[in-house]
Amino acid sequence: TPRGTALAMSSASSSAAILLMTFDCTGTLFEPTESAGALYKQALVGEATRLKLGVEAAQAVQESILDAAFARAYKAQTIVAPCFGADLCSSQQWWERVVEQAFTETVPSDLLSQLLPGTFEKLYSHVFIGERGWRVRAGVGKMLTECSRWKRAAADAGAPTPVVGVISNWDERLSTLLQELHLYGHFDFVLTSREAGVEKPDGRIFEAARDMAHTPHGARAVHVGDSFFTDVEGAFGAGFEAVFVAPRSTLETLKE
Repeated sequence: TPRGTALAMSSASSSAAILLMTFDCTGTLFEPTESAGALYKQALVGEATRLKLGVEAAQAVQESILDAAFARAYKAQTIVAPCFGADLCSSQQWWERVVEQAFTETVPSDLLSQLLPGTFEKLYSHVFIGERGWRVRAGVGKMLTECSRWKRAAADAGAPTPVVGVISNWDERLSTLLQELHLYGHFDFVLTSREAGVEKPDGRIFEAARDMAHTPHGARAVHVGDSFFTDVEGAFGAGFEAVFVAPRSTLETLKE
């Protein structure tokens, strides 16, 4: 694939069979088709065009400024309502605040009040749960197909069948997105931070995945992800092994 991988082992015995393998999603299984600013602007311009209202103003929004505004809004909201609002608000309400705040910095308030409802609906219910907003990373389809074959081979041999799942800092729409990207069928379960009420690197989300997989504590489990902090360190803290997925340049830096 275009990116390298490095296998980082925990203290678990490598001679034992792997009974649980979990995957991160964003940056590991799939990636954005464009920046958040670009996708937000496209939705805004589309709504302005549909309503024949403020088209020039929408087109004048700079994607780079919108990118920065989105990053600030997202960070602020994760502090106010962690895990996409688990136990505090719906994920829709959570994202409405992010989207509104991002546009508040870039679109006049009188125009935004009219364009925001349709723009948000497009982003929340269409763009970010489908192929318009995300693309499967190179090599992922082949890798997951091999995982499915590995599971079938274990079952055919009369050995314990490994469980393959997802552990991701995402909201409950993730299952829908995985279906749209034709990846869902490879997984036995999908666990999001919103549904778990905790997020990686908190060890409790990894323990929740063990419970969902009915994998005994102490049995060999491996997590695959692209964040050394949330995925690798989080996995190690919960007794998992980890595969770190990163650009070759990053891996070379770690070797130095």
